[in-house]
Amino acid sequence: MSDSKKCVFIVNLMSGRGDRADPTALETALGKGFECDFIYIKEKTTLDDLSSYDRIVACGGDGTLNGVLNCRISSSAEVFYVPCGTLNETADYLKKRSRDNLTKVGKIGKTYFSYVCAAGSFTPLGYKVEPASKKRLGAFAYFKQVVSEYKIWEIHAKVSADGRVIEGPFTLLMTINSSTCFKFRFNKLFDPQSETMHLLLIKTPKHRGLLGKIEMFFPFFRAFFIGFSKPYFKKKMMFLPVRDFEIVLKDKTPFDMDGELFVLDQKLNVQCVPPPFMIKTYLL
Repeated sequence: MSDSKKCVFIVNLMSGRGDRADPTALETALGKGFECDFIYIKEKTTLDDLSSYDRIVACGGDGTLNGVLNCRISSSAEVFYVPCGTLNETADYLKKRSRDNLTKVGKIGKTYFSYVCAAGSFTPLGYKVEPASKKRLGAFAYFKQVVSEYKIWEIHAKVSADGRVIEGPFTLLMTINSSTCFKFRFNKLFDPQSETMHLLLIKTPKHRGLLGKIEMFFPFFRAFFIGFSKPYFKKKMMFLPVRDFEIVLKDKTPFDMDGELFVLDQKLNVQCVPPPFMIKTYLL
């Protein structure tokens, strides 16, 4: 078996529907002709080196896909993503076929993300909701905690994008490579074949406390409930297509990157790039 091609199935049991990934069905569908290994993720794990495998199958949510995106993988390997998470935002924006390719991703520094990199109001929902809650309540597990994350943020940053320099503070700073986020289908400009992502910036409200939260409500409602069918540039909120831009952060800031927590600081270059290897979605 030393000369056999090798396939690894990475099954994230912490993801919303990871425990429904049937090993027999997976091996039958994607493991024929391969020597197969299974890796079961039962706790927070950083995937590192998968370069010994000819085929990698990631079964989980957007965070699982993010982990694979940032692994060492052979340039000749085949990579499949089987969405088994709670929201599956990346799979949601692809066409609903049995197989479809991920055509572009975001890159911040040396780290890739498939659909979102965001900091500020409501974004901790992506990485704070407990796996047990997601399994029990599904997408409602996120919405249940919305009130607790209705907070005003002050992200002191300078953003250079589209020939503009935009100064904070911001209560939301989001790069989105999808039509949806938390199932809000707000990005009507999204095109999976384009070479751009979109940048959403919402300024920190002038007031604090209840008055500030009321003031903050209006741009969030405009962004996520009405959405954008064209670029938008106003004093309190901006939404524009971006391919390559820069963020300079004053302080270390927690970001939600595909549902995983990353703490970033200093100068960040953000790009829309082809994925580092071909990724095909597969729906069992």
